[in-house]
Amino acid sequence: MDSAANPKICICVLMNHPYLRNLPLLRRLYQDRCSRLVFLVPFERVDDEDVITVYRGSYCHAAYVCDARSVLADIDCDFFVFVHDDVILNPRIDEATFSKFFPLGPNDGFIPGVGNLPEYFGEWSWYYGFVAKALFPKSILFGGGVEFANMAKYLPGREAVANKLTSLGVSFRSTVNLSTRHFDDVEHGPSRILLHGLSADLPSTPEQQALEQRCLVLEKELAQLMLASHKSSLSESDEVELPFPVLTSGFYTDFYILPKTKLPDFAHFIGVAAASNLFVEIMAPTILYAVCDRVVTAYELGFDLRGFGPERSLERLADPSWLGMHPFKLSALRTQEDIDRFFNFIADVRAECMGGRAAAKLGHFAFNKGGSAEGYVQDNWHEAESWGRWSASTTATLGFDASEEINLNVMRLQMVAPTSESRPVARGSLVFNGGRHVEGFSTTFPENEVEISVPCRDWLTAGRNVVEIVSEALVRPCELSREATDTRSLGLGIIAIKFE
Repeated sequence: MDSAANPKICICVLMNHPYLRNLPLLRRLYQDRCSRLVFLVPFERVDDEDVITVYRGSYCHAAYVCDARSVLADIDCDFFVFVHDDVILNPRIDEATFSKFFPLGPNDGFIPGVGNLPEYFGEWSWYYGFVAKALFPKSILFGGGVEFANMAKYLPGREAVANKLTSLGVSFRSTVNLSTRHFDDVEHGPSRILLHGLSADLPSTPEQQALEQRCLVLEKELAQLMLASHKSSLSESDEVELPFPVLTSGFYTDFYILPKTKLPDFAHFIGVAAASNLFVEIMAPTILYAVCDRVVTAYELGFDLRGFGPERSLERLADPSWLGMHPFKLSALRTQEDIDRFFNFIADVRAECMGGRAAAKLGHFAFNKGGSAEGYVQDNWHEAESWGRWSASTTATLGFDASEEINLNVMRLQMVAPTSESRPVARGSLVFNGGRHVEGFSTTFPENEVEISVPCRDWLTAGRNVVEIVSEALVRPCELSREATDTRSLGLGIIAIKFE
């Protein structure tokens, strides 16, 4: 990590389903907010360097990391931000603000929230399936095919995990009660759990009711079989030990942060868990805590998590205390008007955040007619045109103010040069704050546009900043082409500036 205040982040968008129509919207939502953006898409092969094909089902979606491990390992970043495609992070969260939202050490992780599992395994549908797979991982009926000894050996050790969770003050469960007296959640839809994995929309018919009753009997008999295989008939307790301590994060598992230093351990352990077909909402938070030095939650940082519940108003994301919103289906944006309204809201929040963070007007500015960058231009510029404006002298200046609280990574300038066949090469330089930093560049016909990225730390100061755009020579278009009627002397042109 270059510095604790400016870590590099890679946003990894996880998709439960290969819904490729959302890729352009997701790219637009996150591409300017991180050093790298990648999409982990199950099964679909896409000719896109930012899309990594993975081979897991949504039941074990954290194990996408295993399939993408070699690509992720080569990404230059300090933290991976894993976020599902139906989670909308607060627009204020980006690489420049990351350390303010998440004050993490180089080996620390984040997850919005965690909690203990029910005492009785029938009190939560997903816990019911997890227990059977954890106790009998090679079962023909429901196991993942991994021997129990290997699962226990290659997952984090029982004692190590218990000690880590205890030291961090996190409540966890290491035993489960298999009593059939507490089947509160399972009794709501036995056949959906036993046969359909909670995915079915079942009819209300006498036949279906009879099926529900038969499945409930089978589920209770399964509990008794598991108990009998682990306990003596003389035992008065219905508790059995789990292979390892566990906790859960529920749907908060759809957003978590992993330090890159812990990628190898996390990928290894979550891969073993997936091979054992163990539920992601239990294994992902458990392994995150097991491998990180510390895991911070939204509660500790004072975030408001109501956006992850029934109250999912998009407008509430203008509040910096709202961490995000879930679920939000981008596919619900059915018209261009809906899409524009959504992204205008995101842009407005980000612009407000940028203004409060660094300066009155540090964001993305175009220099064309009607653009919002008129306050930048100082001396020696021609009038604005539809694309931007030309400099009118070998040296033209831009100026702007920055507040004392500066937390920006890079300034990107999109420039244009009057190149032609008779004048194929154009050169120039950018001089920041009287020579504090100088950046040279050139472009060669037929290309005439160039983008220059300059690290802000090399020159940006609190107060007034001046950028000189120096052109090697001026050109009169009428002298380059018989068809041209423009008699102005043109230096380099400027199209836009973006601060990130």
